[in-house]
Amino acid sequence: MINGETFEGVMLTHTKPKKDYDNIELKEEHFEKENERGEKYHFQFDKTYFVKTKLLKEAQWGPFKQVGKLTKEGVDYLESYLKELKPINWHHYLGEEEDL
Repeated sequence: MINGETFEGVMLTHTKPKKDYDNIELKEEHFEKENERGEKYHFQFDKTYFVKTKLLKEAQWGPFKQVGKLTKEGVDYLESYLKELKPINWHHYLGEEEDL
């Protein structure tokens, strides 16, 4: 959480890397299969990639519900690609002006 209203996140996708997409493949071992209560997470690995961009997300877009979780190895893997990047607004990522 950056402040009480904004946090950093990433976008997961099924889109493989190609000309205009610098997507990076995740592995099955990067995802927890179940929560602490032994309940299976809704979101499981399925040829999943992440967009190589730190995105700013707004708390007002919620409420949010946790449907999956990365393992420690998954978080470390993701951060190894993103640690030097500054977070940006989704509109800026798309090359658009932000709606005010």
